Amino acid sequence: VSIALYDPDGRVAPYVRRTIEQFAAPGTTLVAHATHALSPEDAAWVRARGLLIERENVGLDMVGHRLALEAHPPAGFDEVVITNDTFALLEPLDRVQRRIDRSVDFWGITESREIARHVQSYFIAFRSPIPQSKVFAAHWRSVAPASRRRTIVDNEVGLTQKLVREGFRFDVAYHPTAGDRVRARLRSLRHPLAAPRGVVGQWNPNMVLADAALN
Repeated sequence: VSIALYDPDGRVAPYVRRTIEQFAAPGTTLVAHATHALSPEDAAWVRARGLLIERENVGLDMVGHRLALEAHPPAGFDEVVITNDTFALLEPLDRVQRRIDRSVDFWGITESREIARHVQSYFIAFRSPIPQSKVFAAHWRSVAPASRRRTIVDNEVGLTQKLVREGFRFDVAYHPTAGDRVRARLRSLRHPLAAPRGVVGQWNPNMVLADAALN
């Protein structure tokens, strides 16, 4: 599990600690990467559960995930999870996984259709054989600091697109209903950042349907 941490005060919030505790189960390798130096107490708490990498705040989460996967090459694992501290487990992860098609190769919580269809990178789990695949290794070798938009296009959207082109399939925990789609259109008309000009199919569920996704 690779988790990105960001807190200007150098703290690991209680909800993040609860999430890390769930991830740091026996048999799981945890790598946390922080873009601000953690307090001695918080750093010690994280190190008691896994590897801590403190790095410069460049390249968004994906650069941190690349460093985590360099420290622990993914080919040695049957599943690789990337996440960050905007994600909180409100129920046990195994209950979330019950909503996921067991036959898929990777999965997340929400899917966005902004720019192109993709699993949102605040939580993605990659099942074997993806961690052993050439496309997965090549993707992480290509990750480098860039502008925010370039990073999202190349790394978040690009990762899903590369895997799908290789024949890998994905699922997400939240699937909008017909009613959700109507609300998304109405809300997007009032929220141009979520869906410019209110175009259906381009919305980001975490911006216009956060309440439905949370439920």
